[in-house]
Amino acid sequence: MNEVAFVGDHYNDVEVVSKVGLGIAFNPGHSGLEEKAKVVIREKDFSKLLDFL
Repeated sequence: MNEVAFVGDHYNDVEVVSKVGLGIAFNPGHSGLEEKAKVVIREKDFSKLLDFL
């Protein structure tokens, strides 16, 4: 799973974000997600994801 990127936005994504190689919290609605993600994007702009993929 180290070569997998996953984008999550709420608490239901915490487990996956914490297990993949690149967990991204996108405009997160849950602080636990921010804590587990390697990258946090707070803007509602999908183009910001391209910087990490």
